[in-house]
Amino acid sequence: MAEATYVRLGYIDEKATIFVLRVTFAFLASASLFALVATLTYVRAANTAATYVAALSAIINAVAAWHYNEIVKVRLAQSISVDSEWTIDALRCVTNRAQTYHTRLSSAAPEPAQPRSWTRSSSSWTRHAPCARVTTTFRHSDWAVTMPLLILKLYALINNPEHDLILGSVDASALCATLMILLGAYSRLGLDELSNYNGMSRFGFTVGIFAYLGSVALMILLLIDLVNAYSGVENTTIVFAFFLVWPCYALVAFTAIWFRQGGGSSERYPKYIALAKDLCFAALDVFSKSVFAWHTCSAAFGVSVLGS
Repeated sequence: MAEATYVRLGYIDEKATIFVLRVTFAFLASASLFALVATLTYVRAANTAATYVAALSAIINAVAAWHYNEIVKVRLAQSISVDSEWTIDALRCVTNRAQTYHTRLSSAAPEPAQPRSWTRSSSSWTRHAPCARVTTTFRHSDWAVTMPLLILKLYALINNPEHDLILGSVDASALCATLMILLGAYSRLGLDELSNYNGMSRFGFTVGIFAYLGSVALMILLLIDLVNAYSGVENTTIVFAFFLVWPCYALVAFTAIWFRQGGGSSERYPKYIALAKDLCFAALDVFSKSVFAWHTCSAAFGVSVLGS
């Protein structure tokens, strides 16, 4: 028992952000429920515009909450590796506890040599099955859904169909938000954050760089349109913060790319980068989604949150 406890303590640093991820899930889930109640309140009051905004808030936070619940499962089940980070960032195979083979050994039987995929639990050995292909969506798939919804919500708040937008229309802006995420996802997921520069063709590396730059360019255009749209509206100072925080997502992504250029094993992912991304993205998601939902939905109950 003491030996098993000691081995478990060896992985405690890899589980360091589980508490933060669970708190983030709780924030997002509670904001989703709060927005849902606000939606029902607005439906009863026959306020169509406010119902639309509150419903978007509920969907955005529900999608994000589900995504954090899945991230917690990955952090609990796997050690930090290139595979685990790919799992968290996109569609990937995971080792599910339900897909585990248990081989009960008698006390008289000799214990087998312990390969990496075996762990000891009281009187049994547990062999984890190979990764099973499942459609589990994580960070980029979450953002691909929530970013266009955030765009729709932000423009619905000011309800001005006469916007003079660089991207043409609100619908086009929402589509560009999805494209922005997909371009970033190509470099992150398809090219593993451009980490294997020496093993990558120059063409592939160039395409990855341009995909990231295209993603950033679209984000800048989206921000310019939003700033222009909100510049003529009164009492929206706090709303600026909810979308001007978006460049911080790109900053976290570029920082991870920068620090991974040193090379290293293709099977290892630096733990400090993975855990830092957990913390940064959790803080950004709570502010830009949960706090934003509380700000926009609290008026349904006659309460002002952050000047709503």
